[in-house]
Amino acid sequence: MSSPGSPTLELDVRFRRTERLIACVAIAAAMTSPWLIQALEPLHLALLSIGAASLLAVGFWRLGWIGQRHRLGRIAWLADGRWLLNTGSGERVEAELSHTTRRGRTFAWLRWQAPHRYSMLLVRGDLAGSELRRLLVRLGIDRLSHPSPGPVSSPPAVTAALKLWTGYQGSLPRPPLPVARTRRR
Repeated sequence: MSSPGSPTLELDVRFRRTERLIACVAIAAAMTSPWLIQALEPLHLALLSIGAASLLAVGFWRLGWIGQRHRLGRIAWLADGRWLLNTGSGERVEAELSHTTRRGRTFAWLRWQAPHRYSMLLVRGDLAGSELRRLLVRLGIDRLSHPSPGPVSSPPAVTAALKLWTGYQGSLPRPPLPVARTRRR
């Protein structure tokens, strides 16, 4: 998906600190949270702690948020809508942008459909301001010309984390306003 006549957009995304920070905080939380349970023996707590942290570390490594093998180094959005993803191991993958991709005023959460699942969180500071702005504008134009097949929303925890981390003030789900009721006499 891309607007016809759009130039190829190439981005160098090797220096994404936000993903690594989120992964490290999540792994640290997974490692320390079992110790809040006082009902287990210390050996069981240590095993649970190591297991949870290892599971998260492998997941983040597989997504390319930590480590180099699966980490994306360069991405290119071609004029015909295809994406070329270059990994840290030198592999070049052709992918299609998923409809679950999200964008805000200061961030883009990109997800691709490819043989391997790739996702990327880009915020201010991970790219030059003009590159991030160009990507966000093009994503917005693309969404207008190719609407998603149905309503898909980010999980509330992801939306809240993005709001906290980036100062995102976009449209977050809000509870309905209470209706004032009056008594009839």
